[in-house]
Amino acid sequence: MRGRIATRTRRFLVEFAVLSILAGCSSGATPVPTATATPVTAASPSAAHSPSATSTAYGPVAEVTGTATCPTTPQQTPTTGPGGVQQFRGGIFTCTVTTDDPRVSGTETQAPWNLDVWGTPDNAVGVQWGATRLENSVGAWVGTGSGAASTVPGDIIANWYKGTGAYAGLGYFALWTGTGPWTIRGLVFPGDPPNLAALPTLAPATPGPAESASPIASLPPLPSPIGYGPASVVTGTYAYTWADPGSMSGGPRGGTIYRDGVFGGVERVNDPRGSDTYTSTPWTIELWGGGFDTGAGIQWGPGLSVNAGGSWRCNDAGVYSADLADTIVGWCKGTDAYAGLAYFELLTSGDPFGMTVPAGADGSIHSLVFPGNPPTP
Repeated sequence: MRGRIATRTRRFLVEFAVLSILAGCSSGATPVPTATATPVTAASPSAAHSPSATSTAYGPVAEVTGTATCPTTPQQTPTTGPGGVQQFRGGIFTCTVTTDDPRVSGTETQAPWNLDVWGTPDNAVGVQWGATRLENSVGAWVGTGSGAASTVPGDIIANWYKGTGAYAGLGYFALWTGTGPWTIRGLVFPGDPPNLAALPTLAPATPGPAESASPIASLPPLPSPIGYGPASVVTGTYAYTWADPGSMSGGPRGGTIYRDGVFGGVERVNDPRGSDTYTSTPWTIELWGGGFDTGAGIQWGPGLSVNAGGSWRCNDAGVYSADLADTIVGWCKGTDAYAGLAYFELLTSGDPFGMTVPAGADGSIHSLVFPGNPPTP
């Protein structure tokens, strides 16, 4: 939602207040209208295929940082769905993206962009998803984005793109967080994004070790979750391990690929529905630029989170680098006692909103529990 639901300086809340409602790795996107290209520094194919002097490179992979501003506000009229959710469909946003890699700087058009919202104009939360196109004078990136937003802490959107034109043969992951201007952290890599729709569904399992057995069990109490009617903003920490890294071989795109790994651990959040034991298998990592101490790449797999109340079946994907470590985004569907609910989750080795990750934890969790189904496969 790119700042669509907090202070009145944010993009969608202006409309939200007027309408008494607010209005950004999935696959199967609706075709996106072509944006008007914004010229950027890279004006030649040779420049387009090289990271800028200030971005961090891991062989053919480049770590990207930057910002986005999205001044346009679509004039949408919401409809009311089950449970009072306000539904916006078919929005169009035009954003200016500036990063330290000219290949992924330019004009981004998000269309159609969709939103489900719970709460009031001054205090709300939502789920957002849609198609997006980032274009400059050299080429374009076409993909999809999805995520959540709330009055606190703001937007969380994961975007996966395929390169076209001079960028054909490349993929791009970009995480947008915060409020306007939005912070971007991403990774340009060889090949296509993971095919999340093709991930298998993990079978239900019994709850794992109690939280008391976890290295994060002794951390200070977490604040209460923030509720917006049937939806809740959830935060916490996680501690993960590699139970089995899987088989290692040369990757099809010049890197190293780890297949059939077993990855997981314990998640501790301020909502008992989300404090659980997490397992993912087969977990896949495609890495370039060396090993885990020197390289970077993409990772993905099906996930299963289980506790005494029920379970969540997830599709998880993200990136890794020796500098930033893990950034993983998951969309989960509830089963058992959690049937009829969905769960969005961002796990990072740091915290994009500036909170301190306490000792004993591997990183932070920012999540949203809401009624319905995830908007992505």
